[in-house]
Amino acid sequence: MDALRRSAFVLPASYRGDLPSGKKCVAITFDDAFVSVAENALPELARRSFHSTIFVPVGWMGRTPGWAMKGEAAPELAEVVMAPEQLNALDTSLVALASHSVSHPLMTRLDSKRARRELEESRARLAELSGRKIVDFSFPYGDHDASIVAMCRAAGYETAYSIMAQEVDTTGLEILRGRTKVEPSDGPMEFFLKFDGAYEWTACTVRLRKLLRSIFGKWAPSIRIQHR
Repeated sequence: MDALRRSAFVLPASYRGDLPSGKKCVAITFDDAFVSVAENALPELARRSFHSTIFVPVGWMGRTPGWAMKGEAAPELAEVVMAPEQLNALDTSLVALASHSVSHPLMTRLDSKRARRELEESRARLAELSGRKIVDFSFPYGDHDASIVAMCRAAGYETAYSIMAQEVDTTGLEILRGRTKVEPSDGPMEFFLKFDGAYEWTACTVRLRKLLRSIFGKWAPSIRIQHR
C-alpha cells in the first residue's frame, strides 16, 4: 500500500475526465461486500486516504454467501456479506457503494425479465437503504454480453465493470470498464506487473476464445489459450 501511495494516484472507480499526470492512476474495488473487507482492508486504505468502491449483492446482506463458488474449500465459504447497518457505517468520503445484483447470478443465463429485475431491484434497494445515488454495477463472475450491458444503461447505471484486465478511457462515454484482479497471495513482482498494466493483454485471449466459439461452434471448447 505504501508503494502504491508513492507510485500512483488512487481515484474513484467511476472517475470521468482527464487524469492527473506524473503517476499511474488506479482505482480500488471489492466485489461481494464481505465483512472481512471492512475489518481488514478498509482501515489500511483509510490510513492512506485511498478511495474504494464496494459492490454489494443486496440479497445476501448479513448472510453467508449462497452463490456458486469454485471448489469446496473456496475461502468465500467462511465469509459473511455486510449487513445494512455495517454498510451505512462506512465513511462516505472514502467508500462508494455500488450494485452487484440481488442474488449474484450468471447474468447471461437469465431471461431478459429476470436480468432486468436483478439490475433494477438491486439498485433501488441499495439506494433506499444507504441514501446514496447508485450508478455503478459489477457483473457477478464478470459474466456479461452486449445485451446485459445495454440493460445496465437502461436501468440507470453509468458504469458497469467486468473482470477483464483492460485500460480504462476516463474521457470517453463507454459504460463498460475492465479491472485487474489482485489476490492477497500476489508477490511484490506480480502486484507491480498488475499495477503497471502488464496483464491487459489477457483480455485479447478472451475475445479470441469468443471469436473461435462463434466460428467453430461446439469444437471451440477444445481450443485452449493459456496465460499465467
